[in-house]
Amino acid sequence: MQMFKFVPLKESVPLKNIYIIRNDAELENLSVQISDALSKKIKLRLKNECTAYLFVESGVLKGYMFCHHPNLRTVWHDCLPTNVSEGRIFDVYVFPEHRGKGLAPTLHCTLVNDMYSKGVSIVWSVVKTTNYNSLEYHQKVNAVKIKEVFIFKFVRCNIVSVVWPGLKIYLLFGRRRNKL
Repeated sequence: MQMFKFVPLKESVPLKNIYIIRNDAELENLSVQISDALSKKIKLRLKNECTAYLFVESGVLKGYMFCHHPNLRTVWHDCLPTNVSEGRIFDVYVFPEHRGKGLAPTLHCTLVNDMYSKGVSIVWSVVKTTNYNSLEYHQKVNAVKIKEVFIFKFVRCNIVSVVWPGLKIYLLFGRRRNKL
């Protein structure tokens, strides 16, 4: 896997189609049809110090992404920790019929600028080297590759993650494998 960081973006993006959801009330007041499964996913993540960014146009949800940004303690997602004052982007998704129109980069720009305005020290993400669509997206938004992440598994379960350079080794047991 590869770890990327994102720098604050100078261009500002109009927020007319982007909704930043930080709590259940903001989600409930949204005038757009969201599937029960996605609504449940958003609510669960809001409880775990995440913010949801939704791209809505003409009452239609066209894409979304999440940023995890712990305020009180380091929190684990899958195989790596997100430390206090960091923002970790994950689950970037644009519905197939709306792809290729620049929605993900627009959401991304809003997310990155929002996180840095909230005082995070770094915004980052991790991508599997086989996820070509995500790697292409990272190129489009000028992400900077900063580290390699190696995962060691046993019986299809992550047990160790190694981050290089800087050599950090994490044993993945218990809460260190939480999914957001």
